[in-house]
Amino acid sequence: MMRLILFFILLLATVWIGVSIAHDPGYLLLVHGKLAIEMPLWFAGVMLIVIVALTSFLLRLVYHSRHLRRRLRRWRECHRKQRAVDLSQQGILAMGAGYWQQAEKWLSKSAKNMEHPAVNYLACAFCMQELKQIGKRDEYLQLARSASNATQHVMLSIIEAKIYLANNQREQAIARLQQCLHNKPRRSQVLSLLAEQYIALKDWQHLHQLIPNMRLANTMPPKELQALEIQALKGLMNTQSEKGEDIRQFFATLSRQLRQEPTLIACYVKHLLAQEQHHEASDVLKRYLNRHWNETLIELLGLTHGPDPGADLKLAESWLKKHPTNPTLLLCLGRLAIINQLWGKARNYLENSLHYAQKPETYVELAQLLEQLGEHERAVAYYRDAAHVIRSS
Repeated sequence: MMRLILFFILLLATVWIGVSIAHDPGYLLLVHGKLAIEMPLWFAGVMLIVIVALTSFLLRLVYHSRHLRRRLRRWRECHRKQRAVDLSQQGILAMGAGYWQQAEKWLSKSAKNMEHPAVNYLACAFCMQELKQIGKRDEYLQLARSASNATQHVMLSIIEAKIYLANNQREQAIARLQQCLHNKPRRSQVLSLLAEQYIALKDWQHLHQLIPNMRLANTMPPKELQALEIQALKGLMNTQSEKGEDIRQFFATLSRQLRQEPTLIACYVKHLLAQEQHHEASDVLKRYLNRHWNETLIELLGLTHGPDPGADLKLAESWLKKHPTNPTLLLCLGRLAIINQLWGKARNYLENSLHYAQKPETYVELAQLLEQLGEHERAVAYYRDAAHVIRSS
């Protein structure tokens, strides 16, 4: 509505000016020396408007021409960046489709004009990994590291390590992760990856050294971390035992909490028994079993020859009040009775154990006892039963 009103006002003004000019056009006289220029007044007004418009246009043209080169350079830069983005997108799509050669071509071509070229170089490295061109892959990894800043080095190291692992280059992966861990000792993902590699290599020493940082970084739930620590310590004990070293000193260096861990006690006792250190094994087991119940350790107690076998048998018999039908305890009692040369009591305990659970080791113990007692036919039958249970399990 307002536009319509303005249009009518403009129309009326134009008509009025036209009528006025037709009635009295007037004139403009310009005199300079002997030169005189005369023209209608309306024509002079039109010429003035044209001159002002041309002057304004020329001034604006001069102003913009001063910045034309910079604007053109900026336009070209934006065009290159947009072209690089388009090529990178094509490269990513080609990677997804498995066209590794074409993907590498597009990604490498667009890398220099990307805001973060390290991403393109990493993608190129992955393409070369798939094409088994390890030399070019390493070149791209180096370019990616050169193009990244300090804050990106940790993530870049993790990606590099995963690429190495995909090619079964475990040593290079560990070296890269260790370098990363040196700068950022509490990086959860780095710690997890390193722990996996140490487990695969059975490098229990380095795994054990990793545990404190893993605990500080909350890398995994406490129970899982404790299980990992126990696995590392068991591995260390196995290694020392294989080397023929005395593991008693190593076990003594553990914290009190770890020395009370049944899994570690069982591993420690097995190594003591392998080294014929029965007295030490018996003492360790009895110290724990006097306060806690654990069937694995109960079974191991039956394999020890302590300094006082009679006292060991009485101690184990005292547990029958709470566990009268436990087959593991009955097997332990049978073995301790054999050590004490109480053949009848040993036979009774072993037969009762078989009544509650048919374990092959119980059959074997009873068969060996019966052989010693001269009952060879029954002994053979029990050996046969033991073999049947093993085949069935």
